[in-house]
Amino acid sequence: MAAEKGAAMRLPAILSVLATAVVMLAASQAQAADSVYWADYEGGQISHANLAGGGGGNLDVSGADAGEANGLAIDAAAGKAYWVTGAGEVFFANLSGGGGGELNTGAPSGDFFLGAAVDPLGGRLYWVDGTEGKIAWANLNNSGGGFLDTSGAAGRLPG
Repeated sequence: MAAEKGAAMRLPAILSVLATAVVMLAASQAQAADSVYWADYEGGQISHANLAGGGGGNLDVSGADAGEANGLAIDAAAGKAYWVTGAGEVFFANLSGGGGGELNTGAPSGDFFLGAAVDPLGGRLYWVDGTEGKIAWANLNNSGGGFLDTSGAAGRLPG
């Protein structure tokens, strides 16, 4: 009986924590959905502006490097921005602030990456490895990556 009473008393606290997490997630998704983001190749910044007006700013990219950023993808659900650089690196930053870091790409090691597309359901980021002329990917959980098998596909990739 005492165990049931203790569990019943903890339930409101647990529900409160879950409700707060849902509100925070919804707020970061709304912020990302209501803004436009871009990579400043020469300025070394990831910037954003509010679509409804009211200004914008730069993401905190401390721990990452936005120099030569030339491909940007936003994962609104996870609250992260991912970008690739002309120096062949992949970085991320939190949309809500707090900096970022370098994403482990595993095998892809070219020296000129282009474009970026995030697959939030598959948990991957994709880009073009301009040196190899291949589509590369990295797991968003930072566990490495590889090259996409494009054999049989029509068209030529940059390289």
